[in-house]
Amino acid sequence: MSKRYFIFFIILLSLTACKEKEGMKAHELPLSTNGEHSNRINEKNVYLEMNFGKSLYTVNTKQMKLFIKNKGETLIHTGTPYQVDIYKDGSWYKVPFKEDIGFIMVGIVLKPGTTYEETIGLESLDLNMIPGKYRVIKEFHADGKQITLATEFQMK
Repeated sequence: MSKRYFIFFIILLSLTACKEKEGMKAHELPLSTNGEHSNRINEKNVYLEMNFGKSLYTVNTKQMKLFIKNKGETLIHTGTPYQVDIYKDGSWYKVPFKEDIGFIMVGIVLKPGTTYEETIGLESLDLNMIPGKYRVIKEFHADGKQITLATEFQMK
């Protein structure tokens, strides 16, 4: 009798260990608090643009390169944090990060005429990526003004 329980316990343990942790589903996500934002701003001395090298990725993509170009005449300040949203049923929803993910809080200064390349880690998101429209949102500061940019990409 105890041998049968032991075998049952081993099988149960094996099945539990093999189960992959699932991220959140798209219908469980909170609405994004960000409105609509452009991927560029061109006002006075501030000319900033943010985009990916391409706009279409596969759902198994782990990382993407984000390019931030300071085409203006003033210094642009930012950090490493970003937000990812998914577009579903006419609204943007915030995609949360996994519990153990954080950002290194360092200041990044973009001099006029420079481009900063940032890696966007999709493996750190708590969502099973599905085909659809997404965006990355980042905040910047220039001339005492807060700027929010968003750039979109598609997953297939």
